[in-house]
Amino acid sequence: TRARGAPSIPGWSRAAGTMARRCIVHSGKRRPVTVPYRILIVGGMPADLAATPYGPFAVSVCESLAAAAEQLGLAPPDAVLLQLDDAAALAALASWPALTHAVLDAAVVVTAPAPDAAATLALLALGVQDLLPAEELQAATLARVLRLAIER
Repeated sequence: TRARGAPSIPGWSRAAGTMARRCIVHSGKRRPVTVPYRILIVGGMPADLAATPYGPFAVSVCESLAAAAEQLGLAPPDAVLLQLDDAAALAALASWPALTHAVLDAAVVVTAPAPDAAATLALLALGVQDLLPAEELQAATLARVLRLAIER
């Protein structure tokens, strides 16, 4: 029998006060570490995220913002990585109709070549978690940024 007031969660240990198996907290719910984070990437596949300690990640790729908007409507990922090619694409992102939906349902991270401070601050004000210079991006850095954005 369970003690009065004890939660009826499988794997719960009243003595320890924590989940018995290794779990992490995500969106107010406990999530087993082996469940991969779903990452939706727009603009091509980055370096291998699987080789980093910040995963596991399950990656799906879209070639356009329109395709990403469709995917967001089907099943929201844990994070969206938008890899933009130039300053014009960065400026256009602020008026992407699905951006509001994306930032409410997922952690949104953007990479762009040489993003300026004004564009960065404007996107942060719209809910984007981080904007990274594309030329400085490595798999370990990207995996870390995605995981931290998800945890926030």
